[in-house]
Amino acid sequence: NPTINLPQQDSHWLISANFGEIDDEQSFIKLTDDVIMKQLDSSETLIIETQSMTIDAESKIIESDLAVRISSDFVSLHSDGMFFDSQQKKLKLLSNVNGTYAPK
Repeated sequence: NPTINLPQQDSHWLISANFGEIDDEQSFIKLTDDVIMKQLDSSETLIIETQSMTIDAESKIIESDLAVRISSDFVSLHSDGMFFDSQQKKLKLLSNVNGTYAPK
């Protein structure tokens, strides 16, 4: 099973899936089937789950056009698609977004 370490300046992501492939130019990584993206080294665990995700190897932009579930200790979000710029730390949920906030 493919696993990708994506260290950033002040955070670290671990991405795993059942299948993965890299294009001929090694510019894009496509992960499919139970893709789990987990933020490590954070006080609050953040997990992003989907069935397909594409990672731009150079810009570290991560996209999915399928259903996405984002969960943390207090928040659960669902969306159809996402755009995540891991270097700028900006996450855009694309459509049909809903969620809950439940502080402990």
